[in-house]
Amino acid sequence: MIKKLLTIPVTTFLLFSCVQNQGPFTNSETTETKTILSNYGHLNGVSKYKTSPLFLSTLKKDQTYRICLSENLVKKYPGVQSEVEAAVNIWAHYIDRHVPLEIRVRKLPFPGLDWSTKEYQTVYEPICGEVDLYVGEDHPKGRRLGYTKESLRYYPSTDGQHEVSSFIRVLNITSWPSTENKKFISLEQATNQKRTAAEVFELLLKRDKRVYLPQDETYLTLKTIVHEFGHVWGLCDQYPLEGGRTNCDPNHSTLSPDGHIIIEEDAMMGAGGWINDIGLHDDDIMGIIDLAQRSDVVNAGWEFPSRTIDDFPKQKEYLEVVKFLHLNELEITETGSQIIKAAMDITGPFKIQVQVKEKGSNDWKSSGAVFSLRRDTKTRGISLKVRSIDLDKTKQIRLVYYPDVSIGSFPSDQIKAHHISNTINIQRENEVSPNMDEQSEIDADLEMTTDEVQ
Repeated sequence: MIKKLLTIPVTTFLLFSCVQNQGPFTNSETTETKTILSNYGHLNGVSKYKTSPLFLSTLKKDQTYRICLSENLVKKYPGVQSEVEAAVNIWAHYIDRHVPLEIRVRKLPFPGLDWSTKEYQTVYEPICGEVDLYVGEDHPKGRRLGYTKESLRYYPSTDGQHEVSSFIRVLNITSWPSTENKKFISLEQATNQKRTAAEVFELLLKRDKRVYLPQDETYLTLKTIVHEFGHVWGLCDQYPLEGGRTNCDPNHSTLSPDGHIIIEEDAMMGAGGWINDIGLHDDDIMGIIDLAQRSDVVNAGWEFPSRTIDDFPKQKEYLEVVKFLHLNELEITETGSQIIKAAMDITGPFKIQVQVKEKGSNDWKSSGAVFSLRRDTKTRGISLKVRSIDLDKTKQIRLVYYPDVSIGSFPSDQIKAHHISNTINIQRENEVSPNMDEQSEIDADLEMTTDEVQ
């Protein structure tokens, strides 16, 4: 399908977010910082409270955790209920725990702009009954994909751990209006496969699957939900928040000398993007184990974790040179230029050849355009500008990867299936074909966007 549009790529950064009513933690010059050999971190304040469901890390052993889940989320994102259930217990698994869950699906009204946590309780409690967490949607705000926040009352205690008398916690993912080119997609929608909560859990546990979302500004609900439940357990963000601040406890995190969090872009507690490894990163696992081993966090009756990260399946290493190559669309600009929009995750340098299949033929041939990329390329927003495709004669186009050698010297029988992109069908309706330009091998005229924190 040809999309006739003039598009200007915009660089954006989409983040998860954890909001706490106590306010951001400010590093103190007098604080003695513990050095840990990892990039994970814990939220400041996770050790302040006695046993309660305020944090999952302080939940009593065998106590049921009650969640009220938005019916609209379940309808919009098939399989999201299984994702929620798996997200809670994938963290628990690494510290020898299993949290019993009760999930109530209810028709929750969309919140008003800037609702306070108390307003969520006022509206949702009559619908849900007494629960520990409301899971729903909220308006867009800044760059966030989702957030969790809480409000609580407690009795001060002389031992430094407060007795929580009541609390409200919400976990929301962003719902963008149709006017914004951003959206979520569930694991089921991304893979076209239904999975039970147990099957989603096993997928997370194996850590051997990667889901690419090549469409512009599309994000996976599963990663956002697992990330936010990481906060509910007590882990902090592995990226700098607005203003360069961090929500990490400096005594239980790796911070730079100026007090900023060290970015761990591959971690589940890192930022969201279009490449989604299904499972916790090593840092995430070490973080939850370390949290459960802390002597200053209340003992909720669980056994001390008996295993280390070495006792669990290792995360798959994606060593292939060509990890992903996807043709998104062909655009025709107002000046008649052809722009091939593509996504790729390839270790460079390498070449990309544009191939066409003409009407009445079953053979693929070069369009004449070859793009040289001299570095690793990991983006879902690359634009390849060409004028060599006769759209009146062409029925399909595709992209083919070649190593950084002369294409003529590279045997075609060495091209593997994952070296070839998907195909796009060309549909023309009363459009004038642009002039043909003879092209030899050229350097790519590239435009790239990214939505990950680098």
